[in-house]
Amino acid sequence: MGKYRYSFPIILRPDPEEEDIYNVEVLDMFPGVTFGKGIDDALYMAKDLIELMVSQAPGQTRIPMSKEQAEKEKPGEAIYMIDIEIDHPLPDKFAF
Repeated sequence: MGKYRYSFPIILRPDPEEEDIYNVEVLDMFPGVTFGKGIDDALYMAKDLIELMVSQAPGQTRIPMSKEQAEKEKPGEAIYMIDIEIDHPLPDKFAF
């Protein structure tokens, strides 16, 4: 069977109390939050969280929205895309 490729939109926000800490919100995932020290670490932690959730808690993820959809839902936010490749398709809605 083939691989499935998805791009998850995430939002990075500087932590208001901790210098160089970025909070991450992964859209299309529940719960989809993590953080990192600096942007590169925050992006790494986002990818790690996404890969963990799709393998260990697939009912808490869904097919991700496009960057354009994310920008409409979260206007003014810095949207980044995290690419993953997995062995199974994601559902189009949460399991709950």
